[in-house]
Order: sequence, then structure tokens, then C-alpha cells
Amino acid sequence: MTHKEFKLLDHGYVKLVDHMGSDLAPLEAARMSTDSATGVDEDKDDRLRTRLWGDKHTSPFEMNEVVFEIQCPMFVLRQLDRHRTATIDNSSAYFENYDEFRKYTNRNEFSGRYSKMPDLYYIPPVERIRAKSKANKQGSAEPLELEAQQMVCNVIETTTAVIRQAYETIVEEGVATEIARLPLPQNQYTKIRIKASLLHWLKFFDLRLRGDVQEETRSYAQAMAWVVRGLWPKCWDVFEEHNLYGAQLSRRDRQVVHEWIVAMDVYHEDSDRTADAPMDVFRLAAQGFGYNKRQREDLLRKLEGPEDDLMTLTSCVSFIDVE
Repeated sequence: MTHKEFKLLDHGYVKLVDHMGSDLAPLEAARMSTDSATGVDEDKDDRLRTRLWGDKHTSPFEMNEVVFEIQCPMFVLRQLDRHRTATIDNSSAYFENYDEFRKYTNRNEFSGRYSKMPDLYYIPPVERIRAKSKANKQGSAEPLELEAQQMVCNVIETTTAVIRQAYETIVEEGVATEIARLPLPQNQYTKIRIKASLLHWLKFFDLRLRGDVQEETRSYAQAMAWVVRGLWPKCWDVFEEHNLYGAQLSRRDRQVVHEWIVAMDVYHEDSDRTADAPMDVFRLAAQGFGYNKRQREDLLRKLEGPEDDLMTLTSCVSFIDVE
């Protein structure tokens, strides 16, 4: 089942525009060197797919492509843009090395230079107004008091309306839209079509589906991920196994884990062991390799994996239609 369109936030959406390739396409590409058959032995195909991804022979996964149309607030698009592995054509921007930029991204965005920007703005729901996180400097924490939440929403809505009126006034004065757009805020909606290979989308999801990503941005990543998972479920499975719910350990990480396992053998032989001892053993093993408290917590998070299902849609996302 492939979900083709999602509604996000108050005026946003993600649409599947086009796609190319099947779950077998990466295998067919990989087997060109040996002229071997694909699609004959399913188990053999599954093993090859797993080995290609697990051993990081990932170029065959560039054979599949997908095109999305996205309508989102400016600040969401800027966060999505930070992952530069798609193909981009943006006629309203200037780059010192355009060929280098184009190599990584391929998109075409609505231009406020050529057209009047739509009167669409993201106004967050009251429950989205939260305190600044102390653990994650760029993130949100617990909700504020209801009165404070309502005040913030009113300020955002009122300020947005004032800025929009200023924009309309400037346009009515006959000023070029490339200048008139300058006061527009980060919650202004824009629209974009973006194309990338399956490999690049999977790399994108590995970063943007994480729990520390801003909720609005993560919601867009989730919607696109649901589409990709529906198009290529077997390719998704190997990505999910090795990346989304897997973990990459550094050399020191492995050394700490090995030391912990060895020390736990001694611990199990000790008749005086306590319930807290396993974590004490881990702490001592990590300290032996110079790990501070933050590094120990990071390693434990790697070993434990995500607390939640990363594909459980946030409240910002809803299905529109299904194929």
C-alpha cells in the first residue's frame, strides 16, 4: 500500500509526483558486472540486497528515484535543505559554485521574486508552545502554562498579519516583488518539487526521522518516508535494520562494550552482586577509556536504540489518499 498524499500542519502537504524503479532495480544494477539473473530466486535476491546495504555498496540504490511536491513553511524547508543530497535548480538563488551545488540537489521552488507569495502562514497550535530544552539547546521541552501558550500564539498570529499587510502595501505601491518579499517571516509557506535517488532519500531519513529533529520538520520527513517505504518495502527493510534502528560504534565504543562484557563475566561469578552493579561496571569500563558522563549516556543510547517507533506519525500529519 502506497500513501500518495499527506496533509501537514495547517496548510502544508507532501505529494508523490513520480517515481522510477522497483525493489529489484538495485540488484539488477549490481548484477550487470556478472550478467546474473534477478527476480528468479527471491531468497537470493534478499541476501544480495542485505549484503549490498550492510557492506555499504550503496551506489546501486541510486537507480531508483522519486519526486515529491512539498508545501511547507520557510523554516521547515531551510532545515530540509541542510541535507544536500538531492538535485536542485533554484533560479532565484546565487551560488559561487553552481555546478557543485547542483550535483547534490535537484529541485525547483516557488519564487517570490517572480510571483506574489501566497497568503499562507503557519500558526502553531497552542500545545506546540513549549519551553526551551535544557538538554537539547535547539529543542523544546515541557509545555508552558496555557495562558502563556495562548499569548505566544496570539503574538505570532498578530505579527504575521501586520507583516502580511505591509507586504500587500508595498506590492500595491508598484514595488518589484523581489524587494517586496523582504519583510516576509519564517512561517511563510512556500512550495517546491524535489527529486532524488532512493539512496539519498534514505540518507536523508536517517537524519531527519530522529527524535531530536524539530517536530514540524520531522513530520515532513515521516510523510515522505511512508511513501518511500510503500514504494520499495524490501529496500526499506534493510535500511531500517542497519540504519534507522541500527547503530554505528566507534573504535572506542567497541572497546568499552568489550571491556564491559569481560567485566560482567567476573560480576556474574560474584555472589555479592547487586542490581545496580551492571551500570556501575559499564561506568567503570567507560571511564577507563576516558568517557565523561555525556559520552557514556550517548553510548548507552546507541546500544538501547530509539525509545519510540520513528515511523509513528506525529499529530501534524494525516493521510489524504491511498493507492
